[in-house]
Amino acid sequence: MRATVMNAIRYIVVISAFVVGPRPALAATFADYRDDFAGTTVPPRWAYQWNAGGTLGDTNGYSNLVWSESMAMWNGDGGDPFPRPTGEYVNFRSEGGHPGPGTGQGAAADRFAIAGYTLPVSGPVYVTGSLFRVESSSGFDDLKVMVNSTTVRSLEQIKGDTNWNTSFDGWIGDWNAGDTVYVAVGPRGDHSYDGFVLDFSLSDRPQRAPRAAVDGASFTNQFLTVTPPRGWSYLWNSDGPIGNPRNYSPLQWNGAIYERDTDPDFPDIGPADYVYMSGNGTHGHPGRGVNDGAAYNVYCIVGLCVPTEGKYVLTNAWIQNISVGTIDLLVHVNTNAPLITMGNLSSNPVPHAFNVDLGYLNAGDHVYAAVGPNNHEYGNSFAWDFTILRRGGYGTLILIK
Repeated sequence: MRATVMNAIRYIVVISAFVVGPRPALAATFADYRDDFAGTTVPPRWAYQWNAGGTLGDTNGYSNLVWSESMAMWNGDGGDPFPRPTGEYVNFRSEGGHPGPGTGQGAAADRFAIAGYTLPVSGPVYVTGSLFRVESSSGFDDLKVMVNSTTVRSLEQIKGDTNWNTSFDGWIGDWNAGDTVYVAVGPRGDHSYDGFVLDFSLSDRPQRAPRAAVDGASFTNQFLTVTPPRGWSYLWNSDGPIGNPRNYSPLQWNGAIYERDTDPDFPDIGPADYVYMSGNGTHGHPGRGVNDGAAYNVYCIVGLCVPTEGKYVLTNAWIQNISVGTIDLLVHVNTNAPLITMGNLSSNPVPHAFNVDLGYLNAGDHVYAAVGPNNHEYGNSFAWDFTILRRGGYGTLILIK
């Protein structure tokens, strides 16, 4: 009888340990391009527009597209067939669209197809579940995410290909109710073959990684070509110094490596230069350094959005300089001060460990591991791996014996 009672107590304790405790808050999705798309009447808070009267960012120059029942799309004047006298091929349809004319067609500025959404609440805003693809292999598009007149994410020269999508997920800042988020697609000077596939959502939390991503799987084991696995992001600090995720932009798959754009030409223009990630994630290279004329050191960055609150560690972590130059390594969470800074790492047959206790993290927090050029990008190739592991937290069943 005593054994039976004790067993019953054990089961009660186990169930209590599993159920009781704070649960991660569910993300609030404000908007979803495809789910919200409608014809005839523009959905609440949405706008389908093009910059007919000025450059992108001059919102006073934006004009509304008009619904074409015969073509099942929003286009320049609501008529058919293409090209239209207003806006030529510019349109939005339920699964994508097409930009307007570019400077190569005599336009004073590239004419973007612009999907705008006015935020209902104040707070952090994330792009989630995003995908973009230029439908023809002969086309090139630019994609920009703006809030009001401020560019917060820019993907340039996205090459057309039917085999992969480009993601532009990520935090785009803390904004106020009434601010408008614009996702704009432009023709890169020439609107030929520039039809695109598009989807995205706007949420108050990021798209979280599945639990497997933080229950002992390494970064390299989960590395994917074409599109990063859910919760992971492959980035570079395109718009400012390392440490502020607002400065980070996604690296893009060019058919062989993740780099600045989808164009197979490499190295790239500007401070990106040789920044890339490849080899199932096992190796990469940062971009330019300040001694190369860059305004800031350009890092190759991996991010993980944790799915569940709890105590986390970064473990089984190592990095090795496999070239003749020197590199820096930095690990930070959200916008917090770095937990690890390792500088001037030179070529060495023994890898450097960078294990660290990440502390207590909330669902939706981001962990970033970044490799920089130590001010000069010559000979900065590196190899690395790491695991982000959760220890305890909500949802962990702790057996009591």
